Amino acid sequence: MTSLIFLTPKLKNLTKETILYRNILLSTTQDYNREGNTMGNNTVELTGYPTKQPKYIDKTDTPFLVFGFATQESYKDKDEQWQQHKPEFHDVLTFKSDLIEQNKELTTKDRLKITGQLSYEFIKAKTLDGKDITLKKASIIAYGIEPATFSQKQEANPSPQNQ
Repeated sequence: MTSLIFLTPKLKNLTKETILYRNILLSTTQDYNREGNTMGNNTVELTGYPTKQPKYIDKTDTPFLVFGFATQESYKDKDEQWQQHKPEFHDVLTFKSDLIEQNKELTTKDRLKITGQLSYEFIKAKTLDGKDITLKKASIIAYGIEPATFSQKQEANPSPQNQ
């Protein structure tokens, strides 16, 4: 396993989130303000839970909301017992003013369906032996956030979120 040292830009008066998402903010945010009624090859739909309270970032020309989001796959094994994969964690951002206002107060108990696009940021890093590498970090740019309900099949799943 390769260990990494991340190079952090030294910028004054910017929050961690603003620095982390600077490349996304500098990209074409107009593309992410759409209504979600167009077809494209870069569309993602996730169902899961926020991992913490969303943060509203307004220190840039383009205010946005950012929050962590967890998803987890469940399935029945050959003995009809529910099994779960490890959770996957995602960063979700939205630039749409109506979604920002509606979702500022999300909690970790809010089961949501997120519709959006993948956006990538390239992060320069060094391995412990000094080799320069570039990592690709994916984030979800949401143009749809809505409550998600459980299907009858999912309600039978004894996962901690369903109890």
